[in-house]
Amino acid sequence: MKKLFLLRHAHSINSLPDFNRELSVVGIEKCKDISVILSSYADNINYILSSSSVRTSQTIEYSLPDKKVNYSDDCYNATAEELLLKLQEISNKYDFILLVSHNPAISELVSILSGEALSFSPGSLALFDCDIEFWDELGFLNTKLIKFWQ
Repeated sequence: MKKLFLLRHAHSINSLPDFNRELSVVGIEKCKDISVILSSYADNINYILSSSSVRTSQTIEYSLPDKKVNYSDDCYNATAEELLLKLQEISNKYDFILLVSHNPAISELVSILSGEALSFSPGSLALFDCDIEFWDELGFLNTKLIKFWQ
């Protein structure tokens, strides 16, 4: 059994260019809540994949500091299907993945994997049990939404 966290970056300021948007004060405060949640899982999360944008990297820095992060430009402006493919490409030696990305793709991916239309606001977090041995098997038929934080 593998586990998967999907996290939408925390609230950011409305400035341009989009890629360089930083977290707002509200977003930084939300990261404190995320940090409390993730702290009980931190030792088990063994792979973090994130969009390379400023707001996603800051969300990780404030929520789960001192962890190695694999940043990917491909996770910025990705579709839900592209994010799923990125997850399916991760080495099977990892059992607990955290993906940090953007809307609308991250919300759509949560809906695909859970079978539910969930409102995934900034800083929302979803935990899935994945009844798979290999990440390339990941899909809606073998995932179960365990917990959802908004």
